[in-house]
Amino acid sequence: MQSSLKIPFVLQVAITALAASAVYFNTLFNFFVYDDLYQVVNNPWLRDPSAIGEIFTTGAWGFNETETNYYRPMMHLIYMLTYAVFKLEPWGYHLVNIVFHTLNSILVLLVAAGIMKKADHDLTGPRAYVPFLAALIFAVHPIHTEAVAWIGGIPDLSFSFFSLLALYLYMQAGNQKGSSEPKLMVASAGSFFVATLCKEPAVTLVVLLLLYDWLFNRSEMGISFFARRYSLFFLMLFVYFVLRWNALDGFSPVNKHADLNLFQSLLNIFPLFAKYVGLLLLPVNLNAWHAFHPLHSIQDPRFLLSLAVAAVFLGACLYASRTNKLLFFSLCFFLVPLLPALYIPGTGENPFAERYLYLPSFGFVLIFSLLLGKIAAIPPYGKKFVLFCLIPALCILYGWQTICRNFDWKDELTFWTDTAAKSTAEPLPRYNLGAALEREGRLGEAMEQYRTALSLKPASIGHKALGRLYYRKGLKNETIQEYARALAIDPANSELHNEIGIVLLETGNHRKAVEHFQKAVKLVPDNPELRYNLAMALRKNNRIPEAIDHLRIAVQLDPLDPVFTNALQRFSDEIK
Repeated sequence: MQSSLKIPFVLQVAITALAASAVYFNTLFNFFVYDDLYQVVNNPWLRDPSAIGEIFTTGAWGFNETETNYYRPMMHLIYMLTYAVFKLEPWGYHLVNIVFHTLNSILVLLVAAGIMKKADHDLTGPRAYVPFLAALIFAVHPIHTEAVAWIGGIPDLSFSFFSLLALYLYMQAGNQKGSSEPKLMVASAGSFFVATLCKEPAVTLVVLLLLYDWLFNRSEMGISFFARRYSLFFLMLFVYFVLRWNALDGFSPVNKHADLNLFQSLLNIFPLFAKYVGLLLLPVNLNAWHAFHPLHSIQDPRFLLSLAVAAVFLGACLYASRTNKLLFFSLCFFLVPLLPALYIPGTGENPFAERYLYLPSFGFVLIFSLLLGKIAAIPPYGKKFVLFCLIPALCILYGWQTICRNFDWKDELTFWTDTAAKSTAEPLPRYNLGAALEREGRLGEAMEQYRTALSLKPASIGHKALGRLYYRKGLKNETIQEYARALAIDPANSELHNEIGIVLLETGNHRKAVEHFQKAVKLVPDNPELRYNLAMALRKNNRIPEAIDHLRIAVQLDPLDPVFTNALQRFSDEIK
């Protein structure tokens, strides 16, 4: 091979970093979208360093007292640090995502090179570029756009960074003798612990480390080896699970898919897995809200097709375990970090999300690069074809697709317009698009989206949204009708009872208003505003003594609010 084709390692790192940052540069001009408004803009923890204790002792959405299966204190700490520097400038948060993705791409290069060296893989000639090709493909692959272009993707970026760093340090520790080895092991275990605080799938790294040692260090494995190499990792796991259990009051207390029994949950692992494989191989029609239509029978053709995909994958694993350690480890690196995403009872409302492929894609790009390495080894022009034709074409194709997809995440209106167009049978994107249009003052278009969403699936949120629009248009009777429809679906919603009570008061129906305020107070008795509203309605019905009783409770609940104390004084004066 010609020496002129050699690419210095430092240049490989530089090219990888440039590619990773270049394809996401246009995200710096994007705004907050989707959960960013909830987790960043309206997150009081970010502005209060004293909230760190609460961050580590409650769930991921503890700032809003929302029950969840997620324990991710590092997400809030990263947001908090970013807020300290950039306040609420969206480009600062996007910059942090780009930095994490760039570092991850470099770590892919380092880890891939280390694994290939440990596997005694031929690193001369064309195969020397396999780690570089893997890093380059990882840097520009469009499947990563959700994790990088979305500020809310920071848990995936950060847990992947600390997991890859932990793996790299672990491999380096195995290559060291003397005092360097325990220091690197401590650093590796520490990085692993931070990864678990970023996102739950980080716990699977221990499985990958065991596979790594079983494949490449089997002759050294023994009691002393396990004690030296794994004691800290299992200690970190124990501490993590204690913190998680304490924060969530359980391992995974919230089941968003209780309608699926255990058999059906297991059944749907296969179509989810097949879809993940398909999107990695052919990253088209990328969407932030993929429709999930669960299987309920093994006779469903979708199950048979997905079972075939799983069988092929399992067959490849069995074959590689006997013939090619590097290929087998790469296949495992795709599957193992993906396993938590296949556990449907522990996932969110939509079990399938592209960001779940961020770390697992490392295994895919390594397999793909090994294939390219074999093509490059074909004489006489295989190397030139791969390096100067195939890879540039692939990077341009992937890179352009990534850049274009980033524009879909520009702002709320653009994002939900794209998502609703791709998820035509899903109501949630319609509701969110309606809300975005409503914020823009385009009430007619917003109303159309809400009605479409309701036609797909009746929900209290849709009727409430329509009622809100009617109210803004001054159509209070229609507002009451929509709120009544919402309450028929969700009768235990105190907020709905309160809002319909306010409108009933404004239309002069004081008796009905009292009934709804009373229901709201019964549902949430410790809310001073509900007590105040009920008192106002009672006064309209000349029931001032009862109104005073509720105002006294409101003052007890919030003695610093002058509205409550002034109303109490005014009402008390009226009956003297």
